[in-house]
Amino acid sequence: MIAAIVPACGLSQRMGRPKLILSVGGTPQIERVVRGLVAGGVARVICVVPPGHQPGAPKLAETAQQSGAEVVIADPAPSQMRETVEMGLHELSRVPGSRIDAVLLTPGDALGVTDDLVLEMISRFQNEELDLVIATFQGKWGHPVMMRWSLAEQIPQIPEGQGINSLVKRPGWRIAEVASKNPAVIADLDTPEDLARWSPRLSGG
Repeated sequence: MIAAIVPACGLSQRMGRPKLILSVGGTPQIERVVRGLVAGGVARVICVVPPGHQPGAPKLAETAQQSGAEVVIADPAPSQMRETVEMGLHELSRVPGSRIDAVLLTPGDALGVTDDLVLEMISRFQNEELDLVIATFQGKWGHPVMMRWSLAEQIPQIPEGQGINSLVKRPGWRIAEVASKNPAVIADLDTPEDLARWSPRLSGG
């Protein structure tokens, strides 16, 4: 089974309002991400959202669930994305006997997630002996990042103060890069300027 974890607990401080429920190209950002993963062949999408008292959180949870995700409420909301990912890993591990082959780590504000990209990443993983499959644009790593489950299980053992990149960038992993022609693969939705720049370009996407 291929799964995905969508960390969605950020405070959207630079945006000034809850960014994951904003419309990007006519679709709420969290819906764009979740539907792209599901249509691309992901069997379980775990979306970790903040508690209901955080602005926009109830709408975020509702939209993610309606789009096809399983919602996990983090209360209190973690301050680091790594903690949010660990909550998703824990949720995926709760089903006895469920075999997970790989997990796609996909931040909720990742703008370049499409079903075609996800399909290609899953195909590469299933047809090659790989530990990591990473979406790229012009050689730069972006999102999603797909990890073999046995590698993802090492995330809770990362030393305190280090992020997931410290694990991803260790030498020796078998890595495939899936090149995209879409610059949104390396973009995030952080500021009003990002929203104004990307929303017209992603209309209908």
